[in-house]
Parts: sequence; structure tokens; C-alpha cells
Amino acid sequence: MNTFRNYTCPTCFEHFDLETHLPLRLVCNHIYCSSCYEKYLSLYKDPSPNKDLSSNKDSSLNGQVNCPESDWYTLESYDDIKSALIAHNIIEEINNFQLKCSRHDELTFYFNSELLL
Repeated sequence: MNTFRNYTCPTCFEHFDLETHLPLRLVCNHIYCSSCYEKYLSLYKDPSPNKDLSSNKDSSLNGQVNCPESDWYTLESYDDIKSALIAHNIIEEINNFQLKCSRHDELTFYFNSELLL
């Protein structure tokens, strides 16, 4: 059963989308949005507290890519493996089940519940 949290990033709680919050599934099966994961990689490479996360993206993401929660890592660059990490099944589910609320500018998700029938 798919729940609402399957469609949000566990770090920032934003809805996954095809632009800034692309769902990335690491080999260890942890899922993060691309925005949070890129921020994590930037901090991992340069832990200085005053670093601007939006600058110098290419140089900070080269080298080892790892998971914040497990000991999985690869020596391939993030740019080389990003397309392989995209969780296409989550994107497909979002595209199939998301609807815009007619009263609000928010996404609503279809769900099947016999309690509502």
C-alpha cells in the first residue's frame, strides 16, 4: 500500500517532483530528493558552516558518493550516476495519482479506502 510519505522527501518533507525535488533511490534503498542529497554531498565534501551550497556545485560533487544513513558508497561521480539513481517508479506513481486541489494550490493524492464508501 502506498502512503503519502512515499511521495515526500524524508529530510525536507517536500513533495517529490520532476524539477527541484527529483526522487533519488540509492543502492541501499534510501530515498532522498535531489535537492537535499546535493546539499548533503556539498556539506560532506566541505563541512565549513559558511559554505554557500548553491555555488561551486561541480567541484563539490566529484569523487565519492555515499549514503547519509548507511555505509554504501561509490567512487563514481554524482553527475555520472544521477540518472541511474532516479526512482522512476515513484515518478510514475506521482504522475498517475496526483491532482490539484480545486480550492487550493496544493497537490492531493488519490487513495482507495473502503471507509469512505
